[in-house]
Amino acid sequence: MRSVSVLSTVVVLILLSFYPSYSLADGTEISSISLLPEYENVEIGEIFSVEVYADLKENISGWEIEKLSFPPHILEIVNITEGYVFSEYSDVTFVEGSVDNSKGELTGMFCFTLHGEKSKISGTLCTISFKAKRAGIAYLNLSAELACEGYSVPAIIHNCTVNVSGNITDHIKPEISNIVIIPSIQYVGQNVNISCRVTDNVAVDGVYINISLPNGSTMNVSASRKGYDIYYVNLSYPEIGTYHFFIWAIDTSGNGNMSDAHEFEIIPFYPTADFYYEPLNPSAGYTVYFYSTSYDIDGYIVNWTWYFGDGDIAYGENVTHPYAQNGTYEVRLYVRDNDGFTSSIAKNITVGNPNPPFSVSIVRPVNGLYILGRYIRLKLKTTVIVGRINVVARIHGTVDIKTVKFYIDNNLKYVAEKEPYIWVCRDRLIGRHDIKVVAEDVYGREESDNISAFFLILGRSKST
Repeated sequence: MRSVSVLSTVVVLILLSFYPSYSLADGTEISSISLLPEYENVEIGEIFSVEVYADLKENISGWEIEKLSFPPHILEIVNITEGYVFSEYSDVTFVEGSVDNSKGELTGMFCFTLHGEKSKISGTLCTISFKAKRAGIAYLNLSAELACEGYSVPAIIHNCTVNVSGNITDHIKPEISNIVIIPSIQYVGQNVNISCRVTDNVAVDGVYINISLPNGSTMNVSASRKGYDIYYVNLSYPEIGTYHFFIWAIDTSGNGNMSDAHEFEIIPFYPTADFYYEPLNPSAGYTVYFYSTSYDIDGYIVNWTWYFGDGDIAYGENVTHPYAQNGTYEVRLYVRDNDGFTSSIAKNITVGNPNPPFSVSIVRPVNGLYILGRYIRLKLKTTVIVGRINVVARIHGTVDIKTVKFYIDNNLKYVAEKEPYIWVCRDRLIGRHDIKVVAEDVYGREESDNISAFFLILGRSKST
């Protein structure tokens, strides 16, 4: 078989798809493409050949078989060989095309001379070998085209008929392999795909999956086919539990085979339990607020039960609880959804340290040059600010912050009540000035940090 280049393949496909038709003068003989022999008698199991023969009345430089169809339950293609119409030329591209025996199709076969050489020698374009699988009448239908120098050459198509006769003694069972379950553990109501490969020496007639449900009932499902020998069932299951199944295959001769038993599991969508509390560091006697953030993906939460670790219990989505004594307590929340499924989560809460240490620092600006808020990395021992600047403060430590205040030369400019703690300074400032931040927690404690910088801000708008 001669070599095929990707570029040549693309070129011929483009040319063949845009050929205009010849207009023939009266009396001009028309070429023909025939499947030979026109009628063939074969026996089951016999391998026989069909020639695609061109009776040429005009020069051609290429040809294409767009599609050859045949009954897949009776015949299958086993081999393809190139013909001899262009045998006198060395640079010829021949592409076998694509065979799909499951659909009974041969498509995309073509041949052409690379340098535009022409031939008017009648002969075989290609030879296709078939295997007879079952008795019956097989009609072979051809769609093909001849071409020369960018034009379609008119041709009459002659199809053929194959009569397959005889009886075959088949005692071989179909083979079942490559059983795959995706996923093997699935949520209720979601699909499970069961697939397998089934082959037979003659032909597969049907594939079935027998499934035993957790409630003891069974279901027998006919599998769909994908491609030539892959069979699958893709279903969802409403009942929770373990499902057992086996695969049963039968061929056209009545031989059956059964796979080993397999299983998959259907599990419920459990609710997700979660919560947070405020304040983070309560002291004894203070009220703690607990907020549930639990959810259920396929329904809704119907019950919230709180265990506070000190013997007390509360019910409800959001609850409050005061702790009488200092200590560390495990708070556990149980939730139940509308399907009756439950889940829980536990978190520790420390009571009795109302004054956890914390600090605040100015993380922007630092030593260096800032131009319109952009940091220029220079080895400076001071801070130089040209144009507006974002002053950024950061809290260190686990603590509930009430406010962060920003000052210039002890004059209050901005109050931030939540993160991020940022103030955009656009005030008119020239020369050296002090930036100070003061953080206050919910217990009234204050921590501060300050930095001195040289400013050159000419703006007059108010700071934000």
